[in-house]
Amino acid sequence: MSYDPIKAAQVVAKLLRLSEAKALDAVKAVTLVYLCDREFITCWGLPILDENRVSMPHGPINFATYQHINGQVGPVPTGWKKLLSNQANHMVGLTREAADSNLDLLSRAEIETIEAVWGRFGHIDTWDLALWTQQKENIPEWEYPGDLMRPILLATIMEAVGIEDPAEACEAIEDNRRIDALFEEIRGH
Repeated sequence: MSYDPIKAAQVVAKLLRLSEAKALDAVKAVTLVYLCDREFITCWGLPILDENRVSMPHGPINFATYQHINGQVGPVPTGWKKLLSNQANHMVGLTREAADSNLDLLSRAEIETIEAVWGRFGHIDTWDLALWTQQKENIPEWEYPGDLMRPILLATIMEAVGIEDPAEACEAIEDNRRIDALFEEIRGH
């Protein structure tokens, strides 16, 4: 399990399809991705996306997905461009190929989680949602980082959502990463 930008694009594309809008504010998109991951951790004990998360001044985000949405990585994976387009004014939009049938890296449980998060938070304005995530009673793992960013450890999120033994759960995820890496190495030879 390692960061998969195509899967991240599929999460954002599903959110956009649920919004029925042509575009979504990038801040709202990455905030919703974080909330999807957090909810999936609550329900299943692991995140949808395997990436670093950080506290930023406007709230918690998934960092690699944030970088992709903002065009801060290059070259952009073909699968990302197939589903999403960067638009003016910090907006991310759908392409014509972003049908639900093209969201094949998402499990049924992941899609249901994304739908539930959209149902709970999709109607909230970008900056109201950002403010909501900065409230300790809502997202206790977020800490104001000043002008920078501050890492949010997976174990910290797990503890905040009530996972019984966060260290053991993180160790199991790390074991899966090592197994995945071995399979990738075998496939590569």
